[in-house]
Amino acid sequence: MSTTTQPDRGAADLDADAAAIRATDEQRCAAIGNRDRAALSATLSEDLSYLHSTGQRDDKESYIAMSIEATPRTVGRGETEVLVYGDVAVVRGDYQIHIEPDAEYPDGRHTNASGLQVWRREDGTWRLFLHQGTAYPKPAA
Repeated sequence: MSTTTQPDRGAADLDADAAAIRATDEQRCAAIGNRDRAALSATLSEDLSYLHSTGQRDDKESYIAMSIEATPRTVGRGETEVLVYGDVAVVRGDYQIHIEPDAEYPDGRHTNASGLQVWRREDGTWRLFLHQGTAYPKPAA
């Protein structure tokens, strides 16, 4: 875990913010796996812009629909670095997405990617505001 320091905020405050962001991101990932629309919505900014590793861009409503209504999926996070700047934070780190088999992909799909996210404190709650994902190359067969 890594956080920045700021002259007007102590390390304990930054660590608490980083922990709150990580906890909210865990809630986001769990909501996707549980197909819980309300729980997922609570973790996202109304102004969400989510750019997938495939190049597809979603706003809040289309991201929720894709995450909850499409083929079931799970999202896991690896180690993350959280850089807090007042009411905005940058999170960078790896994530994995596993999408269950369906008619189009009978073996399912799995993506390992690196993500850069911007979280924003809105009315005292950290919410995902921006996401940019970059998929790692698939291993050679």
